[in-house]
Amino acid sequence: AVGFAESRPVRELMASANQIDRELQEEAEEKNELNTVFNRKANPHAPAQSDGALQSSFGSVNLFKLNIPSPILVFEGVGVTNSAPPDTEGAVGPNDYVQIVNGGGVRIFDKNGVPRGPAFKLSTLFAPLGGVAASNDNGDGLVLYDRMANRRILSQFAFTSTSTPPYHQPITVSKTGDPTGAYWAYDFITPGNEFPDYGKIGAWPDGYYFTDRQFTLGGPFSGFGVFAFDR
Repeated sequence: AVGFAESRPVRELMASANQIDRELQEEAEEKNELNTVFNRKANPHAPAQSDGALQSSFGSVNLFKLNIPSPILVFEGVGVTNSAPPDTEGAVGPNDYVQIVNGGGVRIFDKNGVPRGPAFKLSTLFAPLGGVAASNDNGDGLVLYDRMANRRILSQFAFTSTSTPPYHQPITVSKTGDPTGAYWAYDFITPGNEFPDYGKIGAWPDGYYFTDRQFTLGGPFSGFGVFAFDR
């Protein structure tokens, strides 16, 4: 890591973020033009169409049975507009569910779907690091619950331009199992001129494993990147 810091407790950030839901609704947008589509409106006068790829049966009724239970719980998540797509991520732990969407919007819910506070921007956790990590909510946010350590991991990339390295992948790890507490914050720079698009992360006993889709200077696709972070 090129930078390390300790964040304020999230409960303090939420206490000072009472307007953040409205701001996220008004300001959030997908900043990664490599993963953006237009928000198109349906034509209400268009004729009905059939989806040829839609599976409408399971073949022989003697071989397959539809046995999918209904959702146990449904609730409204982080509110975001003008994100295309929102790239929603979430992770559930023993007592909480943490969700993140493009634009840096993070919200913590209890397991009944009740918010534990207002939404806040992930960049506020990186504020002590300074630089682009503290000022940009470029998107492609990640949230992971590490069951082995009872910790929360949140991350998103940060950059000034998709064609201008260095590209940052700041990561926070909660100090305790409480997602509303304080976090350790690390600022990593991914190597070379490969833009680290659409990263994903997972936990293993010896490390946090991270993959991304790489574009040279934000241009032509150049393959996939694989990284391991020491736990």
